[in-house]
Amino acid sequence: MRSPPEESAVSDVEFTHEESLDRAAAAAVLSGLAAALADGDGHVELRLGGGRAKLRVPERIRAEIEVEVEHGEVSLELEISWTLDARAARRSRQPAAQQAD
Repeated sequence: MRSPPEESAVSDVEFTHEESLDRAAAAAVLSGLAAALADGDGHVELRLGGGRAKLRVPERIRAEIEVEVEHGEVSLELEISWTLDARAARRSRQPAAQQAD
């Protein structure tokens, strides 16, 4: 019996959605994301305009928060990333001396 393909076989995909929200609506989006991340099963569903993106988020992720003030505009960016290849993720957590295998 063949095992399902690893997640690293997923092709490159990008979804982008931009809209104007009031603070309460923006808070609801962020609260929903936070609740899904904290849920423990690792499955997150994002509503992007008329579509949805379903993601499986591993236990360990990388997070970057950036605040930029430029030309009278403030930008707050939250980037959450992880690798789809479980083997690469394990290697990235090992000390450099152990990665030489």
